[in-house]
Parts: sequence; C-alpha cells; structure tokens
Amino acid sequence: MSSSPPKPAAKKVLRPLTPKLAPSPLAFKSVTASVAPGQSRALPKPTSKQDVVRHTTGSTEHTAHKVPIHQVLPPILWPGDTQTLKLPWGGDICYARGGRRKEEGPVWIYFHGTPGCRLEINSVFNRYAESHAIRTIGIDRPGYGRSTLRKGTSILSHIEDIEYLLDYLGIQRFNVLSVSGGGRYALAAAYHFPSSRLRKTAIMCGVPHPAFENNMVHASWKRQNLYAQYLPSLWRWYVHRKGFNDFRWNKEDTNEQNDDNLAVATERNMQDQKGYVLDVKLSAQPWGFKLEDIRANRIMWFHGGLDKNTTCDAARATAEMVGGEGVDFRAFPALNHFNLPTMTRGMMLEWLRK
Repeated sequence: MSSSPPKPAAKKVLRPLTPKLAPSPLAFKSVTASVAPGQSRALPKPTSKQDVVRHTTGSTEHTAHKVPIHQVLPPILWPGDTQTLKLPWGGDICYARGGRRKEEGPVWIYFHGTPGCRLEINSVFNRYAESHAIRTIGIDRPGYGRSTLRKGTSILSHIEDIEYLLDYLGIQRFNVLSVSGGGRYALAAAYHFPSSRLRKTAIMCGVPHPAFENNMVHASWKRQNLYAQYLPSLWRWYVHRKGFNDFRWNKEDTNEQNDDNLAVATERNMQDQKGYVLDVKLSAQPWGFKLEDIRANRIMWFHGGLDKNTTCDAARATAEMVGGEGVDFRAFPALNHFNLPTMTRGMMLEWLRK
C-alpha cells in the first residue's frame, strides 16, 4: 500500500516589528542647559515667483526646473516610500511619506541614523503616526538610498536641501525626530529654521560635538571613524567582509530579520557606504554653525548611560552648549545605544505630539 507524499512545510511569514507605543516608566536624570535668549533667524525668501511647479498646495513658491522635478517610484515596503525631488543644483533628494495619507495635519520629519535611510520611519513610528493622524517624512541623506552625493556636501547644505523639499511640499510648520547620527542634523535644523517654523526637536542617542567626541567616545568607534575618514576604500572592504550590509550593524544591534530591516539594510548601502563615509567625515569636522547660536523652540535629548558608540558624558556636554532655551537632556543609566530608541520611543513620541 503506497503512502501519500508528505505535505510541504508551511512557509514562515516575516512580519514587521511592532513599535512599543507604551513603554514602562524608565528612570532618567534630567539636565536643562540654556544660554541667554536671542533673536530667531529670519527665513530667507524665494528669489523668484515665476513658473511655479508643485504637486501639493502651499504658500511658498519656487522656480520650475527645465526637467521633471518630482518622481514617484515603485514602492519598496508601502506606497509613497520612494519619491525624489530634483534640487536646484541638479541632484536628487529621496524621501518617504508615511503616517496619515491626507496632505493635512501635523508633520514630523525623521533624520535617520548612521548608517540608515528613509525607510526607517516604517518601524520607528509609522503606525503611531497613522493612529494619531500625523504625516511623516523620512529623508535619505546624501550617499544613502537614492539621494545624490555631491562634492562639498556639508551638514548645513543638506538642511538647505530639506528646506527646499519642505517648501515644495507646502509644509510650513513641523517637528523633527532624530536617532544617532541624525542628531547633528537635528541640531543643524534647530539652528537653520526659525522657531516659527520648527516646533519641537527630538534627539535619541545623538552624536556629540567633535570637541567632546574625540576624547570620550569608545575606542572601537574611534578606529572606525579613522578608517572612514582617511582610508575609505579600505573601510568599505572591511564593511563587506564583516557583513555589515546585513540587517544588523554590529553584535550589540538587536534588530530582528524581517522585511522592514532587510529593506533598510539594502537601501542604506545602495551607494556602497558612501553615505556612511560622508557622515563620519562631517561628524569629526566643525559642523558649520555654533551650538550657542541655536535659538530654537523646545529640544529634548534622550541618551543611554551605557552607550559605547556616543557616550553620555559627551552628549551631555554637547547639550549644555546649545543656546536659546537650551536642551532638556535626560540620561537613562541602564540603556545603551541600541536599546534606548526602542525602550524610550513611546515616551519621546508622546512628548513630540503634545
């Protein structure tokens, strides 16, 4: 008597991570740094109001390009996650739009980590944004994902590109959420945009100012920075050899293997680590602005006491340099660079929303 063939094993379905929207209360130490308040910088006006091209409504106008300036590319994880805008200097800035689908309501801009890409918004706070009717925009920095890398790129030049994007989208008021290497860009945004436009700035395990980072950062991170700055080709070879193109960045990274993290890993390495090399170079050089000159609205900074990538002491020293209303700096002694964003995410998102 012949037996029936065995049934094939069920295919395992990988599901995206579900953000922890209501983490348990965590102990922290709060330090608010401030300098005498000053005047907010005026928002520069467009130089021309002719031939306006825009795909959304808004009050700020820009001169049209001779080539198509906006493209919506096939989605990677969800609709709207790959869109590019042609910048005045000819390059592209790539971004993802998530959260609320309607073009109305509060807007949060996300500055990804080092390395990272725009798709991080899906696992970081997209579901939270959908449930609270918030529009989210994640932006690839130059050299990551689909954003063009050009010679002479600086931290502030990228912020100017973001300003062009926001003007094109008709977004006049917004919040900023940043993680790790995105922290210095969040501070640059707080410096660049007037307080009438940038409402709140959130930084999680942000990179310290180079005045403190070189003396206080972990030894292995110093070696990586040196390789990326002075031997970029050797660094890229090392990254490929160690398998850092995977969904985990190093042995302390707790990312699980799922569609979201694999997509982020693929996109962040689209340009062969060029974005990472640029990030490291810009982090170790003068940032192009003085922290004392920041005159922003409220800034919140969460940092882990066990952080070996960007140490808590260096981060606190950076926060204490910020001018204006200063920074509400909160240290979490039991957390490190990789579990702090997950464990404190709900707390930070609630602060941004209020």
